Amino acid sequence: MNLVEFLESSTKNTLDNVALIEDANKVTYCKLWENVSKIAQGFLNLRIHEGDRIAIGLPNCIEYVYVFLAALKINAVVVPLKQSATTYELRKIIKKTKPTLFIIDNRYLKKLLSFVPDNRIGNLVISSKRVMMKYLSQRVVTIESLIKNNDGLGRESLTNDNTLASINFTYRGCGEPLGVMLSHSNYRWGIDTYIKRTEMQLVKKMLLVLPFAHIFPLLGCLLVPLSLGATVVIMKRPNPRGALSLIESLQINMFASVPSFYIMLLKVYDSKRYNVTSLYQCISGGSYLSEELYNEVKEKIGWDICQGYGLTECMPIICNPLEKNKPTSLGNPRGDVKVEIKIVGEDGSEKGVNEEGEIVVRGKTVMKGYYKNEEATRSALKNGWLFTGDYGYFDDEGYLYMVGRKKLITKVGGNAVDLNEVKSVMLSFPDVTKAMVYFNKDELWESLVYAKIRVKNPNSFDVQKLRRFLRKRLSSYKVPRIKIVE
Repeated sequence: MNLVEFLESSTKNTLDNVALIEDANKVTYCKLWENVSKIAQGFLNLRIHEGDRIAIGLPNCIEYVYVFLAALKINAVVVPLKQSATTYELRKIIKKTKPTLFIIDNRYLKKLLSFVPDNRIGNLVISSKRVMMKYLSQRVVTIESLIKNNDGLGRESLTNDNTLASINFTYRGCGEPLGVMLSHSNYRWGIDTYIKRTEMQLVKKMLLVLPFAHIFPLLGCLLVPLSLGATVVIMKRPNPRGALSLIESLQINMFASVPSFYIMLLKVYDSKRYNVTSLYQCISGGSYLSEELYNEVKEKIGWDICQGYGLTECMPIICNPLEKNKPTSLGNPRGDVKVEIKIVGEDGSEKGVNEEGEIVVRGKTVMKGYYKNEEATRSALKNGWLFTGDYGYFDDEGYLYMVGRKKLITKVGGNAVDLNEVKSVMLSFPDVTKAMVYFNKDELWESLVYAKIRVKNPNSFDVQKLRRFLRKRLSSYKVPRIKIVE
């Protein structure tokens, strides 16, 4: 079944409910599905076919929801592009996926045109009315015009369990981004699993602060609430004071974010200024939530944060239960879901209670594979099991704990950083002869990236020039703190 048809069917009795809020803009479910259908027809009129890749480089906004769902409605394949991505990072993704259509804003257009000639972009949809025509030689359309100039889609798409829905790029420590292929079935079972392993069936209003380009907010903060007929409140430019104000003014009852954002909330929270008692559940994911942070949030704000776990390759699959929350754990894989988790040793044998090994996952949320990378797919998927590259163990009550990573990545504010990619970019700088890239723990961001380098001429080497070189090629959170060694 097509994911959008599934969502429409799930909300047929809540059409008058508000589905999306962004600033002063409110969209009911009736208007949501109407606009999605019109944009889907607009895509067909632009000669977008089933299986064509549609790259979306928009910030969090209502229009992102429209175009994401419209693309899936016609069985096109979405390629989410991160707002933080540099032209160097984008070039790899675009070269591999060859999108037929780009949906971007004016800011992203400048970035795209810096390495793709405008006559080779193909179809282009801009979110803003003010299109920078001076940069373009071809005709472009706006999201608004797709809604205005098209009737609804006149047919349903034929979708099976293996129909590809999106290619979401992530890292596994091999030095380059890997495109995770997720099907319509993966998303539907991801929604089912998330609901059963959290308290999301009670969601009325969800506050969304994390980028849609990440699977955690895309699934947990958008698709799951939409499947339940709830309201998703979108923050286009997230900030802690704004989030606290929205929780109070809109009576938000569900919230999910990364640990670094909870730290920011703690720094500005004032019980005399903000009443946030409407919040029923907080979820943390993307990186590890420490027991110290959990206790500080509970003591100061009164929130009982439930930590969860998942990967782009298998979606969020586990979360602590509110009734018996173990803050340092990733949760208990309880409930009637189609996902299995176990711990295995180097020889593949299953480990016992409190024995450490690699976390492996099997089930209907696990990806189809990595896009155009059979070697990486074979390395990760073995006999139906996804080898996560994370080390952990189960305690005697069945709770999962993470103790480290096998793969050469770290997390900075919930963002994956491939240490081999950083090293490769550093070694491409002409005067760098050797580089060792590593990370250290950080209270706010979980970790920060560092590098020790050797250079040809230490006395005349310009570190600032190297930093400028790195900033042009790597997202800001990947750029390491540099030390020159002899």
